[in-house]
Amino acid sequence: MKNKILLITLSIILTLSFTGAAIALESPTTRYTYISSTENYLGINGSGLATCSTKIIADSYVDSVNISMYLQKLSGTTWVTVQSWSGSANGNRLNLYKTQYVGSGYQYRLKGVFRAYYNNDSETTTNYNYYFY
Repeated sequence: MKNKILLITLSIILTLSFTGAAIALESPTTRYTYISSTENYLGINGSGLATCSTKIIADSYVDSVNISMYLQKLSGTTWVTVQSWSGSANGNRLNLYKTQYVGSGYQYRLKGVFRAYYNNDSETTTNYNYYFY
């Protein structure tokens, strides 16, 4: 039974890799103390251009926000960072939008690490968005 499931899974992966099709799974949005919402988006077009976008909205009284964004590729059982970006803003909102070319036949994910700072306190959350190209 395990071999049959493995064979079906591999068939689907190979079919998708040859057709250029992709599967995206989105991370849910969660409510925290200072962070109102976070968003991750990862898309890869037919030319292999990955679009990486993250967004944080915190409560209006926070001092600053920060995003660290990591485009990662699955290599065996390990996620390897292909490219990383970060940004900070005074206030409660920040968007990051970056692009990067990637190779086909791999599973990718966008890891977003979001932080909100208020007085001497902070809050951090991490979201993931997956894509097979």
